[in-house]
Amino acid sequence: MTHEEREAAQTEAFKVGLGHTHTKGPWTLKTVKTVCGLCHKIGPFPSNRLGQETHACLYVDYPAGAEFNKNEAEVLANANLITAAPDLLAALEATKYAIQCAITLRSTFGGNVGGGVDIFKEAESKLEAAIAKARGGQS
Repeated sequence: MTHEEREAAQTEAFKVGLGHTHTKGPWTLKTVKTVCGLCHKIGPFPSNRLGQETHACLYVDYPAGAEFNKNEAEVLANANLITAAPDLLAALEATKYAIQCAITLRSTFGGNVGGGVDIFKEAESKLEAAIAKARGGQS
C-alpha cells in the first residue's frame, strides 16, 4: 500500500469513526515522569494495533520555579476532568432520566408522588462520584 493509499484509508476510517461512541469507562489517570517533565496518562483506549491499548497524555515540561507548580497543577486538574468524562456523562444521563420520570409522574398524578425518591438518590450518588473524580478524588 502506498503512502497516499494509506492516508486515504485513514481519512475514510476517521470519517466512519465519527459515528462511533467514546471508549467506555472507567478511564484511569496515572502520572509518570518523562525525560523532560511529567506525563498524565489517561485511558486505556483501543490502539490501531490489535490486542493492544494506548493512552492519551497531557504533558508538563520541567521549567524552573513557581510557574511550573502552577502549570502542573492546572494540567493535572484538566487530566482529572478528562478522566472523569465517562462518569460525568453517565451521571448526566441518569439525572436526565430521573428528571424525565419526575416530570412524567408529576404531570400524570400531580403534586409530590411517593416511591420515586430512589431514582433521585441514585442520580445524586452518580453525580457526587463523578464530581469527586473530576476534582481528582476517587469515585
